[in-house]
Amino acid sequence: MTRKELLAELGRAVAENGYTFGIGDAYRINTGMQAVPMVWADPPRLAAKTGRAEGTKEYEVILRLIDAPAGRGEQDTEDTLDKLEADLDGIAALLVEHDDIVKIGPLEYDTEEDTLTNRGDVSVKAVMKILTRY
Repeated sequence: MTRKELLAELGRAVAENGYTFGIGDAYRINTGMQAVPMVWADPPRLAAKTGRAEGTKEYEVILRLIDAPAGRGEQDTEDTLDKLEADLDGIAALLVEHDDIVKIGPLEYDTEEDTLTNRGDVSVKAVMKILTRY
């Protein structure tokens, strides 16, 4: 699986979970963001490769799931963060259904303290290790 194919599959999984999808370096989120909820992906990094004609590639993908809470209270923020984490698990589950994706793991995520845009959003940053075959 190439980087381009991985991003296309990621975009499909994100859309099936009701998010818009953006790709680019993190500092471009504010200018590239169209609407929330949104998943912003840093360009995938090839972390490891085995084999020559056939083998596996392990990509490290950093995702930021971004949404606006329903209100300004602490409980609204917590509810939104819970939803983002659950949706992240849903995106990972859809990805592993692809024939060329061997596994995802470990999946690490954490809430980001500062807003990423000027819209008062909340976000979860996830680091996925995605093992693919080629």
